[in-house]
Amino acid sequence: MTTPLPSPANLTEDRRQFSTRFVTRIVALCEEDPGARAALKSGLGRTPQHRESVPMHRYLARFTRDAVLGGNHGQRCLYTIASLVAYRHETSIPAESPGNIGASFAYAANTRAFAVNTMDKSVQRLARQTADTVCAHLSHVLIPLRSGDIPVDFPRLLGDLIAWRRYHREIGTRWMQTFHLELDHDA
Repeated sequence: MTTPLPSPANLTEDRRQFSTRFVTRIVALCEEDPGARAALKSGLGRTPQHRESVPMHRYLARFTRDAVLGGNHGQRCLYTIASLVAYRHETSIPAESPGNIGASFAYAANTRAFAVNTMDKSVQRLARQTADTVCAHLSHVLIPLRSGDIPVDFPRLLGDLIAWRRYHREIGTRWMQTFHLELDHDA
């Protein structure tokens, strides 16, 4: 007897729950253990296979078996988000979700922390990435945003990244549309 495949709605809810638990755990770990935070930060912009990412395995290996991840791509997503959260863990769970990453780019432009054109190009560049390149590009774009205290909904971002392999066009389009909808055109 075969087990029925989960519905897309259940997969989305599973991803959301997993992502929230994961980011919450990484923030707590960074607050409790400076050594763990340093180990997680060591992976900024790197793949799980990179030699500089080795210290991360101790803290992330137990998460890599979750079914919502779907293999190597999911592991890259975990390591990317863990390193970005560790970079500025204090502000990694905003009191109110800014929305998807497109909204975070719009917030950066609206507050004049970054030029509108720069944020527009950044969201477009991210939206065009493949599953193999999205995590590397994300790190390079988000580090300056995080340095500027731009709010990012990391659980939502992790969920989007995990789904990227199958739904990258839809997710990328949603990010670009959100950016333009949230952008203060009078600024």
